[in-house]
Amino acid sequence: MIVSVYAMYKEVNYGSKRRIEGSFMIIKEKAECWQVYSIVTDLYQPNPKRLKDWLSIPKSNGYESLHITVMGPESKWVEVQIRTERMDEIAERGL
Repeated sequence: MIVSVYAMYKEVNYGSKRRIEGSFMIIKEKAECWQVYSIVTDLYQPNPKRLKDWLSIPKSNGYESLHITVMGPESKWVEVQIRTERMDEIAERGL
């Protein structure tokens, strides 16, 4: 796994100071996406209405990612996108 729990903590806690309302977690293996999801939601309160699972059923254009929204510092919602390096490449550059 590329990201550490501390890196996630820093991103969610200090991201809002950089005026970023979201962050990306780029990991090595697709199977780790749900593990990272579990760690993030153990640390921060998730908004279950804002879970977007494009891992199980990718979009028609091939986009795959797991998006969750958690309550960050100062009671602000922060979106976290979890994907592999390959998924990120497709998301940024297309198929």
